[in-house]
Amino acid sequence: MFRITNGKGFHITFANGYTLSVQFGPGDYCNNRNAACNPGEHFTQARDRCGRDGCADAEVAVFDPNDHFVQLGKYNKVIGGVSPARVAEIIATIITDPQSLAFRADDAS
Repeated sequence: MFRITNGKGFHITFANGYTLSVQFGPGDYCNNRNAACNPGEHFTQARDRCGRDGCADAEVAVFDPNDHFVQLGKYNKVIGGVSPARVAEIIATIITDPQSLAFRADDAS
């Protein structure tokens, strides 16, 4: 299932119950993070502009079938600056081996 989220990204829920969130608007961890409003522009207009114009990277989060964040890093439940190619890799992992996405303490060096 696909869902548009706040006009600045989307969610994809897969058959295994995992959901990928890809966000690329103001306030998200991406190149549009500090997208300023144009003079006289309301925040929602800036958000919609970013959603329409796109972004070179995005903020990504993954939710398990119980709608809990999957811990993607040692300190973060979301990762920023994710390229389209990396989003495709994450999608493939969600489909084939979603448990491998979760950060484990022994992964840290």
